[in-house]
Amino acid sequence: MINNYDEIDNILFDYFKEHQNVPQTIQQTIDNTLLVKNKNSNLVINIKKFIISIIGLLTLTGGVVFAKDISNFIQYFFGHNKGMDTAIQNGYIDTPSSDYVESNGTKVKINRFLMDDYNLNLDFSIKLGNTVNQNNILSMNFPDMIITDENNNILFCQDRNVFNNYCNQYNLNLAWGNTNNSYINSGSNYYIKSNEKNEINFIYNIYAENFPKSRKIHIKFNEIIISENETLEQNNITLRGDWNLEIDVPNTFNKSEEINYKVKNCSNKKINITNACVSATATKIKLQIEETPDLPYDLSDDEETKSKKIDEFIEKQNSQTYQEYMEQRKFKNEYIENEDGKKFYPTKSTNQDGGYSNIDMKYLVHWQTFDLTKYDATNTLKIYFNYKGENVTVELEKN
Repeated sequence: MINNYDEIDNILFDYFKEHQNVPQTIQQTIDNTLLVKNKNSNLVINIKKFIISIIGLLTLTGGVVFAKDISNFIQYFFGHNKGMDTAIQNGYIDTPSSDYVESNGTKVKINRFLMDDYNLNLDFSIKLGNTVNQNNILSMNFPDMIITDENNNILFCQDRNVFNNYCNQYNLNLAWGNTNNSYINSGSNYYIKSNEKNEINFIYNIYAENFPKSRKIHIKFNEIIISENETLEQNNITLRGDWNLEIDVPNTFNKSEEINYKVKNCSNKKINITNACVSATATKIKLQIEETPDLPYDLSDDEETKSKKIDEFIEKQNSQTYQEYMEQRKFKNEYIENEDGKKFYPTKSTNQDGGYSNIDMKYLVHWQTFDLTKYDATNTLKIYFNYKGENVTVELEKN
């Protein structure tokens, strides 16, 4: 392996080694890296441009969607996520016996919710006062919402000031952007499910790699941003108040166990399945292949050449057709088949459901989420996918 990396290479390799899944706070992390490494402007420009290009590459080739509230690209809870639908049909859903919380004429409560290791899905019921024409509403958001549990774990927060105030209030030794077991690296998508009569059903999907086994969920926000025109932010309506909601997490959610599988046979011996588990809502697969990354420049290039090649790479990406995008993906036609012959496909519900990245300049790691749940899991399963033109079959059996 070539070892003559310069500073820009080491920064990038270290960053993507630590962040195989692009985290919620990626922009802040990038900016912090630039701040620390800001020794000359050319280096900063190259780092910034390259990270942007790699994020674009992952977005195109890994099936990762970096967007919120875009229904054309993200499948939502109560929408087209078949794994979630299957779980709900089997009773994996809770309806809290809670009343509306009213503040300044706006009432909010939780109709239904679902929680597992990876998902916290909330169905809000919202009743607005007379100050807003409900018929004109296109979208809404809770920008300062913070979700915590009985142990003061921060499950979700996208407002730095709210985060800092909460940490100060409970004397928590946490830093914005530095996620851990007490401060979960989570993201979200949201949309209006229905807007009828005097009630709005608003879906908020929170997702993470590993939520704690919480017993109580606390949801607090002070602003509701309502949009009547998607392109004109100045037309937004801001409702201010103090909404504090609390819900009990049923034992069904906390005691739900995953089914782990091991490899019985793989048609490509170079592929190592490092994780295969089935839960109440999905199947998570992770594999590793010995493969060096596809960089848009040579490691021996000088900074000027690297910068030029990165510009060309970005320009080429921007002019890609949909067919070219489909052709360049490394993993295609993925699905799982159980013993009954039923097929289950990738969910692509969130930006953590699927993708791939290189680590240590040596391995390619690929992760995928399928809509197979424990309700359809059989003793053996088969995974099918095409990897760089090769059709691969993996046979799994229960541990």
